[in-house]
Amino acid sequence: MYDRETVKNTKKLFYTSFGKYISRERSSSGLKVKWINYETGIKSIFVRLDANQKNAKVCIDIQHKDSDIRELHYEQFIQLKKVFSSLSDVNWTWEENYTHDNSTTFSRISSTLPNFNIYDKSQWKTAFEFYKKSLNHFDVFWCEFKELFLQLQ
Repeated sequence: MYDRETVKNTKKLFYTSFGKYISRERSSSGLKVKWINYETGIKSIFVRLDANQKNAKVCIDIQHKDSDIRELHYEQFIQLKKVFSSLSDVNWTWEENYTHDNSTTFSRISSTLPNFNIYDKSQWKTAFEFYKKSLNHFDVFWCEFKELFLQLQ
């Protein structure tokens, strides 16, 4: 187990390093993007990155407070699942009712890089490539279909 300071510093260095790694990458629309804090333009849809001692993940979280609207957004993703999946060879897990450690329930679409350890710097490049691939995949999809989701608000 690592102490709190080590965890904090390692995560900070990891995400700062990833930010530098991907900084020159442009959106499929040609615009500059803050990949670590990807802006979907919809308050209840978030793109999150997570890394720990077990794996690295890219998560698309649908967290609207109104469960009917959350379900509507998730159903829109489901209707586009074939297109979403065809854009990349990244494997995505679809969970309509994901329960977080803090007991909140929301919908989640995620992709996982297993057997990754954030404390092993020799593995970072593999995670960065995984993040880049997954984020680019989502970006291509989002640039094409964002308007459909905006109409659901």
